[in-house]
Amino acid sequence: MVQRRPRTGKPKNGKPVAWVARWYGPDGETKSLSFHSRKDAKLHEDKMKADVAKGVYVNPQDLETTIKELAEQWMEQAVARGTRSNRKSLIDNLGALANVPIGGLRKSHVTSWIATLRRGRPWADNQPYADSTISLRVGQLSTVVQQAVDDDLIVKNPVKLARKGMANKLKSVQERQVPTPVQINMLIDAARRGGVATYTVNGVEKEDRLPPSEWLARCIILASETGLRIGEVAGLEGHDIDFDRMRIHVARQCPHKVGVDGPLKNASSDRYVPISRELARDLKRWMREPQDRVIAGARGDGVSSPVISASMTAARRVAGIEAPISMHGMRHAYATALLSGGQPLHAVSALLGHDEIATTDRIYSHFLPGHLEGSRAAIGALAGSLRDGRGCLRVV
Repeated sequence: MVQRRPRTGKPKNGKPVAWVARWYGPDGETKSLSFHSRKDAKLHEDKMKADVAKGVYVNPQDLETTIKELAEQWMEQAVARGTRSNRKSLIDNLGALANVPIGGLRKSHVTSWIATLRRGRPWADNQPYADSTISLRVGQLSTVVQQAVDDDLIVKNPVKLARKGMANKLKSVQERQVPTPVQINMLIDAARRGGVATYTVNGVEKEDRLPPSEWLARCIILASETGLRIGEVAGLEGHDIDFDRMRIHVARQCPHKVGVDGPLKNASSDRYVPISRELARDLKRWMREPQDRVIAGARGDGVSSPVISASMTAARRVAGIEAPISMHGMRHAYATALLSGGQPLHAVSALLGHDEIATTDRIYSHFLPGHLEGSRAAIGALAGSLRDGRGCLRVV
């Protein structure tokens, strides 16, 4: 029943009259919510009763819980330190989603967030995420929202809807993410000399300090000339290099913690990658013992993906490169160089360790030789067939 507050007369302190909608929740407890009009209160009361009867009832107060609050609860459920750190990365990269109440979350919010992650994150110096990282963060968000569904905070998970068809939209690499040979050399030089770079994020000036890091220069060289993923660079050991056959065996990766290996991304990631004579000469110089990591790191005990990524960001700033180039961009440079050199798509896919040729095609098809030239010729033929000798459109 809808009740007036106060029951009679005018409310104190000049406040407007409130109309209270009351109903019984699924737990048998009385629930209530106030409105400025009797009509709105009655409509809400009827809806709540109908939702209880249908089994789709959600407490209106729970709908105000923000995405960030739910993600923080999810992070607290983790036991291992690494898992907590990984989940915190989602919280740190929610962007505009952070303060969205769970009851107001829509598919459009999620798709807009995904676009921001790929285009460049304003809260992280406009650095974009790699497609694999975007998929990871979207999966984490879906888990958080699904818990809200399971706890009866909301009825449907809008993140699942946004994930449909997401792979095809995400996989194309933008040209600005592929470093040129000049930019790669600038990064190598910056890593070797070190330096200090200042930058501004949301109006706040920050500073990055990069000590001279020969190990980082070696990471850049190795990744750009082999196409290895960051974790695969970190996991490479001396006995993985076959100097007789001039190739590297990619057998492991170091994704999170220095010295702690993890499984490769997929079965196709276990592969052999050819090396040039120049790189072979460098690798012989870098190597210590066969069982040691090829990339020793600043302390000599190896490196991990997060260490490489953070140092690479600092090197990019020290080098003065504004393009959103990451260590993963070295892999892009390797792939596009092979395709530009006429290597077939299936061969490039195998060298990259992709599980499907379709994956390579989605990412790099627009870098295939003759892509623009062929299209330009086709458009020119069409234009010629539509125009007469005077350059005017032909009426058909």
